[in-house]
Amino acid sequence: MNRAKTIALVIFSCVIVTQLILSARKWIASSGDPTEYQLPADKPLEQKRDLTAAEEAFMRSAEKGDSAAVGKSLAEGINPNAKDQTGKTALMWAVTSGDLVTVKLLLDHGADLSARDDQGHTAFTLAAAKRRMDIAQVLLNKGAKPDTKDKGNSAVKKK
Repeated sequence: MNRAKTIALVIFSCVIVTQLILSARKWIASSGDPTEYQLPADKPLEQKRDLTAAEEAFMRSAEKGDSAAVGKSLAEGINPNAKDQTGKTALMWAVTSGDLVTVKLLLDHGADLSARDDQGHTAFTLAAAKRRMDIAQVLLNKGAKPDTKDKGNSAVKKK
């Protein structure tokens, strides 16, 4: 692993630990009874469900950038906006994989640009984080909001 990846991994780990500590503090402050702790009103708790086998295969195909398999699933009527257990959609996985063909295919089949995963990421904020400007441009052309915030920070820095 090169130095930049190691540093990024350490920073990411620190962010996760910080979030866990803050969550624990909120729970303790709420008298330690998890039934009394209320989620913030701006972050409703989504009902999780297990993916069907077809949806799971669809997500993994998007994650691998397998546009042929993604296209086949879409032709068979799969929901392009299905979410996995982390709240990610196939579009988010395709952006993360860096596969522009799969991203365009999903957008052409109605993938939701404003969908957020459990961490608050959108497809656009993931593209910006991955520095995939080609994908970010396609998302912007399809209507992604450049001022979309992810964990409180704008995906685009203003000068």
